[in-house]
Amino acid sequence: MFSNTSISPEDLPSVEFLEYQPLHPEYRQIMILRVVVFNAVLLVGLILYIAFNGVALQWIGVIGISFLILVGVQILIAYRNFAYKGYAIRQHDLVYTSGWLFRKWTAISFNRIQHSEVSQGLIERMFDLSTLEVFTAGGSSSDLKIGGLPDKTAHQLRDFITKKIARDEEE
Repeated sequence: MFSNTSISPEDLPSVEFLEYQPLHPEYRQIMILRVVVFNAVLLVGLILYIAFNGVALQWIGVIGISFLILVGVQILIAYRNFAYKGYAIRQHDLVYTSGWLFRKWTAISFNRIQHSEVSQGLIERMFDLSTLEVFTAGGSSSDLKIGGLPDKTAHQLRDFITKKIARDEEE
């Protein structure tokens, strides 16, 4: 007999209060380093623009101070965002949270995951950290990347997800 029982909102699980596993502390340095490198490239472009377009000298100070303030705000945001990043593994899904100013919780059901892989960029390799990438059937907009994982942990998570997917497909 068909049944479709109502569930009270109070009975729903809450992702805000899960015990999230934090990312490796050195990942904060990588986040800040990425901001610095990006802005260094931007600064070179800005200097070239000023040099070839003859910006008046009185504007160079304003542009420089504005640029430093912008970089400072980006570094502050990167620094604070780190504390709000984490992941949790539950029986049926993987949950990732992020965002200091704008909180975001992403839950991906294991039965939606097609595959997962571990990647390691040049900067991550220097810190022996990796990124776990989870690919879903929903396309790139529903994929998930969890950076800042110790290399061993990232591989263990990938192996767990692979085994979990295979086990669930057998059932």
